[in-house]
Amino acid sequence: MDYTLTGHARQRKNEYRISEKLILEALDKPTQISYDVHEHVMVKKLYHRKGSPHVLIIIGVEESSVFRIITLITSSKVKKYLK
Repeated sequence: MDYTLTGHARQRKNEYRISEKLILEALDKPTQISYDVHEHVMVKKLYHRKGSPHVLIIIGVEESSVFRIITLITSSKVKKYLK
């Protein structure tokens, strides 16, 4: 899937050290997809970082043929975000 990052998402990607590979994997094979109250797509992917389970949350909008990523969140609170 083709995607673009907003400036904020790019900043979060660098801050959390999220790889391009993980973003593509999450978009191609998400663990869960949901929508927030603003109809933003919330793509969630379970992955392991340093042997511990984490969840990557990608929040974005579908625009024609490109998925625009608004922000990226990563958390070790898997049970909280994957229900």
